[in-house]
Amino acid sequence: MRGAPGRKSVVYLLVLILFVVLAIVYTRPLVAQADDHLIGAAGGDNYFNIYVLSWDVHALGTSPLNLFNATMFYPGARTLAFSDHELTSALIAWPVLAATGNGVLALNFAVFMTFVLSAMGAFLLVEHLARDRAAGVAAGIVFGFAMYRTAQITHLQLLSAGFIPLAMLFLHRYTERKRPGDAFAFALFVVLQFWAVWSYGFYLLFALAVYLVVLAVFERRRLAPFLRRKASAERRPAIRWSAWLLAAMLAAGLLVLPFAVPYLKAQRENPSFSRSPDEVAAYSADLGDFLVAPPQSMVWGGLSSWARPARYLRGNATERSLFTGVLPLLLAVAGGVFLFRRRTRRERFVLVFYVVLLVLALILCLGPVLYIGGHAFGIRMPYRLMYRFFPGFKAIRTPARIYVLALLSLCVLAGFGVRWIREKLGRRWDRVLVSLVMVVLLVLLFVEVLPGGLVMKRAPTESGFPGAFGWLATREEPSPYIVLPLAPYRPGEPSGMDDIVFAEYEPRRLYYNTANWRKMVNGYSGYVPESYRDAVKAMSAFPSREAFAFLRERGVRFVVLESRLLEPGVLDRALQWAARDPDVEVAYRDRAGPVLELVP
Repeated sequence: MRGAPGRKSVVYLLVLILFVVLAIVYTRPLVAQADDHLIGAAGGDNYFNIYVLSWDVHALGTSPLNLFNATMFYPGARTLAFSDHELTSALIAWPVLAATGNGVLALNFAVFMTFVLSAMGAFLLVEHLARDRAAGVAAGIVFGFAMYRTAQITHLQLLSAGFIPLAMLFLHRYTERKRPGDAFAFALFVVLQFWAVWSYGFYLLFALAVYLVVLAVFERRRLAPFLRRKASAERRPAIRWSAWLLAAMLAAGLLVLPFAVPYLKAQRENPSFSRSPDEVAAYSADLGDFLVAPPQSMVWGGLSSWARPARYLRGNATERSLFTGVLPLLLAVAGGVFLFRRRTRRERFVLVFYVVLLVLALILCLGPVLYIGGHAFGIRMPYRLMYRFFPGFKAIRTPARIYVLALLSLCVLAGFGVRWIREKLGRRWDRVLVSLVMVVLLVLLFVEVLPGGLVMKRAPTESGFPGAFGWLATREEPSPYIVLPLAPYRPGEPSGMDDIVFAEYEPRRLYYNTANWRKMVNGYSGYVPESYRDAVKAMSAFPSREAFAFLRERGVRFVVLESRLLEPGVLDRALQWAARDPDVEVAYRDRAGPVLELVP
C-alpha cells in the first residue's frame, strides 16, 4: 500500500464504501427487507425483471443458444426479444441466484448495485476530468442518486446507467493519451451498456457522435492535412487514432450483434414491433415536466406538486418526473462559468461538449412534437430526425428517457462547480475549514435528492407459490400450459384486451414460471404478440368446445385455473366439463385452483 498507487487505491475503496452507505440510505428499507420484499409493488415490472434475470441465468447455465427462446408467449419464438434481455444485470445477479435461489433477493441486489455503479462511474469520470475528488463525489451523487432514478425505481433496466460515465471516462482518456487500450475499454463499456438496456446503448452511441463532432471542431487545424494531398506524415496520428477507435467499435459490434439479431428477426416477423410516431409522441416529455419531482422525494415531492398534472393523458408519472433539484443546477451553472473562464483547450472542450450534449438531450426528451402544460403546439421537434435516421430510435418508445444524457452532463458540470468553490475558499480559509464546507455541501446535495423512504411490499418466495406451478415441474413430458383467466377480451380497444388486467395478472405468472421453466401461453413484456391476443379472444368463451380445440391445436396440455380470479360459475362449469368429457381430466387440485389436463 506504499506510494501513490497504493494511496489512490485506498481512496477509491473509501469512496466506493461511501457510495454503498449512501445507497443503503437512499433505498431504505431495501437492504433490511431484501429477501422477501419488493420496491414499490409486488407485481408488474418487478416480477417481470425477476423472471428475466432468472431466465438469463437458467438459459446461460443450461442452453446458452436458446437464451432468446424464453418460456413466455408460447408458441412464439425468440420471445425474450420482446423486451430488454438485461444480460449485464443478470451477470451481476448470478452469484446471488446461485447462492440462494431467491429471485427477489437477486433482483434487489441488482437494483442496489445500479446505484453504487452509477455513482462510482460518475465519480471516476469527473475525478479524471476535474482532477478533484470532492468534485467526483458530488458528480456521483448527482448522477447516481438523481430524483429521476427514484421515479424509475421499479425499472431495473433504466436504473442500469453506470456504464455510460465509465464509457465516457475511457473515451476522454483515449483522446488525451492515444492508448489503444483505452479505446477498447470504451468499447467494452458500450457493450455492457447495450447488454443492460438497448435504449441507453443507443443513447451512448449518440453521445459518441456528438463527442466526435465537437472534437472535430476543436481539432480542425490538426485535421487540415486530410484536405491536402501532400501531408501524409501529418495525417498519421489522426489516422492511427481513428483506426484504433474504429477497430474497438467493430469489436464491440461483434459482441452486440448476436444479441441484436433476434430483435431484428422479431421486427421482421411482427410488423407492429416498431414504435409508431404517435406512440413515441405519447411517451414524450412535456416542457413542464422539468419542474416535476417524483412524489417520493423528501424535499421536492410536495413542493413540486403544483406542476404535476392531475392525470397524465400521455405516458405516465414514471417517465415525466424530470426535476433535478436546485443545488445540482446551481453547481452546474457555477461549473459552466468556471470552465468558460479557463484557458486550457482540455477544459474548453469539456465545457462545449457537455453543454451541447445537455441541450440536445433536453430537446430530444420533448419528442417529435412540443407539448407545454399538456397542450400540443404543433411545432415539429428534432426528435423526428433521430427517429428517421439514427440507428435504434424507431424501436424506442419513450424519448423522455434520453434524459439520462442530460444527467450525465449536469453531473460533470456540477463537479466542476464544486471544484471552483473549493479553489476559491482554499485561497482564503484554512484547509480543515474548507474540507468541512465541502462535507456540508455534499450532505446538502444528497439530502435534496433523497426520497422520503421507499414503499416495500412482501412478495412470495418459491415455497409460497401456488402448488400447481411446482407440480408442473414434476411432469416429465415437456408440454406447454396456460393459466386462466387471461385478460378480458375487449374488441373495441386497440390491444383487443383489458390492458390494466393484463398488467395485473401476467407478471406474477411469469414469476411463478421460474419454478418449472415450462413453456406457457401467458407472458408479459413491452410488446404483446398476436398469438397472445388470439388466445385472449379464444379463452373469452372458456369452457367451450372452441376454447379446448384452440388449446389442442397449439399443443397446450395443461390448463391452470386460478379460482379467485375466475368469473362466478366458470370454475364449476370447467369441473363439470372435465367430469363428462373423457379427453379432459382434473390432474391436480389445491386451494388455489385445479389443473386440467387435455388428454392426448
